[in-house]
Amino acid sequence: MSEPVMTQPMSFSQSLGAVVRVADEGRLVRAAFGLLILAMLVPVFAFQVPPMADYVNHLARMHVIASAGNDQLLNNFYAIKWQIIPNLVMDAVVPPLARILGTYLAGQVFVALNLLAIVGGVAALHRAITGHLSPWPLVSFLFLYNHALLYGFMNFVFASAIALWALAAWVYLRTHDWKWRAAVSSAFVVVLFFCHLFGIGMYGLGLGAYEGWRLFSNRPGVDGARWHGRLVSRQALIDIAVLSLPFVPALGLMAFSPTMGLATDVSWDWNAKLDGLGWLVQAYGHGLDTAFGFVLLFAMALGLMLRAITIHPAGLVLLVSGFVVYVGMPTVLFGSWAADLRLPVALVFMAIAFADLSVVSPIARRIFVFAIIALSLVRFAGVGTAWAEIDQSFDDMRSSLQFIDPGSKVLVATANRPTGTEEMNLPLSHAACLAMIERSSLVTTAFAVTGKQILNVRPDYHAIVDTEDGDPPNVAALATNAHAGPKAVLPANYWRQWSDRYDFVYVLYTAPGDANPIPDHLELLYEGVNFQLYEVIPPVRPDILR
Repeated sequence: MSEPVMTQPMSFSQSLGAVVRVADEGRLVRAAFGLLILAMLVPVFAFQVPPMADYVNHLARMHVIASAGNDQLLNNFYAIKWQIIPNLVMDAVVPPLARILGTYLAGQVFVALNLLAIVGGVAALHRAITGHLSPWPLVSFLFLYNHALLYGFMNFVFASAIALWALAAWVYLRTHDWKWRAAVSSAFVVVLFFCHLFGIGMYGLGLGAYEGWRLFSNRPGVDGARWHGRLVSRQALIDIAVLSLPFVPALGLMAFSPTMGLATDVSWDWNAKLDGLGWLVQAYGHGLDTAFGFVLLFAMALGLMLRAITIHPAGLVLLVSGFVVYVGMPTVLFGSWAADLRLPVALVFMAIAFADLSVVSPIARRIFVFAIIALSLVRFAGVGTAWAEIDQSFDDMRSSLQFIDPGSKVLVATANRPTGTEEMNLPLSHAACLAMIERSSLVTTAFAVTGKQILNVRPDYHAIVDTEDGDPPNVAALATNAHAGPKAVLPANYWRQWSDRYDFVYVLYTAPGDANPIPDHLELLYEGVNFQLYEVIPPVRPDILR
């Protein structure tokens, strides 16, 4: 039997030096977190409407909810019908804030809460997993401005963040009485349900990975469960019950939700699977985004090869199971597009929490911190620069609103040959919803899908808005419709007979100087960056001529 290896006890000065180094690193990490939190929030509060694609559409709904009973023009068009919908966190948080802060500032605060919740959730889960807080969670700042956020999927982002906090609470309570775990987990599942269904899926995926590792780990002396030769133990049954039962209320809530009506709205797009990986780093500069992604991939691979980065075994289970789920996940689920493409975004933050920086050299760890700070600041500056350019379109859109009469009906259409880049056009796609906020108008593209939103269009106007979250018509389709004879059989589109039903038309993605596409029905009022605003010329009625 070999003799145990004896180590020399550290002297007092060595012990004191170790404590000082840890304290110095702690101060550095806290300072880095503080600096990057301030930097990440600059783009959010620098622009009155952060130009994220769906965001302004959601913000318009928040305004309608906050104005319920106080704006008669909006009340003529819209009604709020509270239902059990797994997509309500923004609807619950922003309108009360809007009554105090105003719609725009309340929206900015909510975006900031999303970012703060993600960063804090990664740090909390990392600490619960590793038992300490190292500089490693700073990596999460590099992925904050991902494509899912820039698409404006606000409730998804918030639910992904809460899933991190829920899993952190589970890991922390793993050594406590099972009743505490069951109660806290149940509460989190209910909260996640009303945030977004995706959050429940991410929480379940993280729980499965962590508990799967514990269940099958046979190493004594670590945080792993041992079977002790039994097929099923009493403790294992308790663990399975505590793991599973909190999800039962979500099943019950879903059974009574109108979202179940969208259960058959499912489809796959296998060609888009690679796009989901690009969503991790895709922002506004394809070349820069690609380079940024390769730099991160190379740094991660090098760190793993040199063992400077370690991954908790449960993290490996998470990555493998997440990959399997991603491959089989539909692109459209419950009527929501890009369900699968969002998974890598949520997964990367959870995976970061399961990793750690294993280098012990104080100099190397400081270099790591400063490198993350530099890369993050470059990333935030790039987003801010792009948003400043996009905000010119929003400034023009706000200027055009003065030509719209309050209480008007606004149709949104697109140019026959859209111009502009995807990065510029995506935020503009819903910018016309500003008319709901500023002019109390009906806008055809406002999100009002049964089972997905609580915003309902009143019966008198239900037939003239998009209630299926589809694409707006182009001006060629409007021209065909407007010039159809009285006996023509027209498709049952919401915009049929548009010249009789709407007051104004926004045509998006136009080039400067584009000609009036339907001069006998439209009069140009305003030309902005990538859009034109037209007033609908009232039709001449035969009874007026008599």
